[in-house]
Amino acid sequence: MLGSLAVGSIYGQQPSIITNYMFTNMATNPAYAGGNGGINLTGLVRQQWMGWKDSDGMKSAPQTFLLTVDAPIRKIHGGLGGSIVQDQIGAFKNTIVKLGYAYRMETWSGMLSFGLQGSLLNISYDGSKFKPIEENDPVLGQLEKNSDMMVDFGLGAFYKVPDVYYIGLSAENIRSTQSALQHTA
Repeated sequence: MLGSLAVGSIYGQQPSIITNYMFTNMATNPAYAGGNGGINLTGLVRQQWMGWKDSDGMKSAPQTFLLTVDAPIRKIHGGLGGSIVQDQIGAFKNTIVKLGYAYRMETWSGMLSFGLQGSLLNISYDGSKFKPIEENDPVLGQLEKNSDMMVDFGLGAFYKVPDVYYIGLSAENIRSTQSALQHTA
């Protein structure tokens, strides 16, 4: 109890929920870029709670759109890749653009790669979609559309033995800049 009183501020994040990881490795690990030996293009649409509408009849269920592309480039001993993700939950929308590079090397009986990526994240919300319980709510009455841009970095490692197994490790939000929306929302 006493420890919770000592916290000055808390920041939270909601990463996009992505399923089918075996098909969307580029979205979560930059070291995967160029790993299949050809140009790969993957798209995914995730609509949760099909048919869900809020009390005003507006669609407010979470939905995610994902597009990834990657390709090997022999001259740089690796591959390049990127992804675009749009995640919308009610009045909130996140759009993320990631670009990554993977350095690849043959080891043991497989391929080992290390990757680095840069990300741009646009966070926005539409305050007009919030409905106050009381008609003259002083906080919700002042909310408008707002958005902010953040820069982030990620890294990863990926090891693959063809037709046997693969294993990956990645980290995002390495150096995330602080959003102005954290202070106004």
